[in-house]
Amino acid sequence: MNDFYQQMSKRTGMSVEQARLVTQLILENHDSAEAHVLRGHQYFCGDTGVQQNYELAARWYTKAAQQGNAEGLYHLALVTDQGLGVSKDRRLAVDLLEQAASKSPNHSLHQNKPNPGVAEAEHTLGMFYYDGVVVTKNVQTAAYWFR
Repeated sequence: MNDFYQQMSKRTGMSVEQARLVTQLILENHDSAEAHVLRGHQYFCGDTGVQQNYELAARWYTKAAQQGNAEGLYHLALVTDQGLGVSKDRRLAVDLLEQAASKSPNHSLHQNKPNPGVAEAEHTLGMFYYDGVVVTKNVQTAAYWFR
């Protein structure tokens, strides 16, 4: 989970400790898709007082995905692609990535901030098409997703 806090710190300019505190506030005060994603990260990585558990991570990512959250869709796609905590289903993973990539690239609350999960899903789809993973290799489609 420390990697998560460090990445959050880089993206937002907060210190790692501030990133931890913001995460705790979101988890304590919100039953939102963002809180579900953060809870999923805690179980995926393991965190203070939280033992790593891919099945529970997948459940939390699913809750966020069901609310249409791009980051939840993206992370659910990753665990589904790898079969971590859920049955491995690479075709479903591609479908989830396409759903995440179809979301607005701008965050709904902060229009000048990127919507987490969208660019990551686009990049992953680009790699899948470039390498011919799960989908038919297509360099033009890969280039579209890399845009």
